[in-house]
Amino acid sequence: MGPQDVDKEDTSDAETGKGGFKEHFSFKKLKLVHDAPILFVVSQWQADKTKPGILYLIYRTIIVGFLLTTWAMSLNTPKYPIFLTNWGYTLATAQSVLGFILSYGTVISLKFNYPKAHDIFLKLYPIYWILHEIALSFAFMITIIFWTVLYNGTFFTATNFFVHGSNSIVLFIDLWIIAHPIHIPHYLYLFIFGQIYILFTVAYYYLDTNTGGSGIIYFILDWNRPFQTILMDLAISFLVLLLHVTSFGIHQIKILTHARMCTRNTSQSTQNLTV
Repeated sequence: MGPQDVDKEDTSDAETGKGGFKEHFSFKKLKLVHDAPILFVVSQWQADKTKPGILYLIYRTIIVGFLLTTWAMSLNTPKYPIFLTNWGYTLATAQSVLGFILSYGTVISLKFNYPKAHDIFLKLYPIYWILHEIALSFAFMITIIFWTVLYNGTFFTATNFFVHGSNSIVLFIDLWIIAHPIHIPHYLYLFIFGQIYILFTVAYYYLDTNTGGSGIIYFILDWNRPFQTILMDLAISFLVLLLHVTSFGIHQIKILTHARMCTRNTSQSTQNLTV
């Protein structure tokens, strides 16, 4: 699908927010397929959504630059791969890199009139979509859990803030800018990602204890107390679900706000023409 296939008054759910309540929970919403891939390389707030914009590319460049820099700063953390924080920040950085590639590739391919390259870049949107949705809710969850449960006030650093605070700030801003939708059934992918980490903590527990370690990564995920840890896993999974639904709600509010602004601007233009 090329940019010419998307009407400027796009009526997809990502643009209008329309559709019955049950529609948002339908099986087809679980699929990583959208009928307007161009929405993954444009902003909700740009007037013409039939083609990627330079301003949006500049925004994506700033975001990927910040996340790559702060991610690189965090790599010197001891036992870096074992922490969910680092999984989440790596995911946030990866989705920003892919978002930049999508935006840059589509802008450049249109600039040099190469529509085939444009369509090839857009085929990457399902990967970017799912990475973005997982990174979004897990960033919020990591920020909430860290500052309310794990942080004891004794080891605040710039890197600590970047991976436990700026991740949520950046992705919250991004949520208000992007045009592509948040689908509630995609929570399944978030749940699977979370359980992959839980299985990792089980493997780490047995490997570490067999070599004289404690096997504990976070005190709230202590497999010396499996029943408590399973309950914590379920509680955090539910929190991620709430955050995912909240992100969906914010996206819908953004769409309605945009629609009202467009309606108001159209009304004002009509009044000016009749004066």
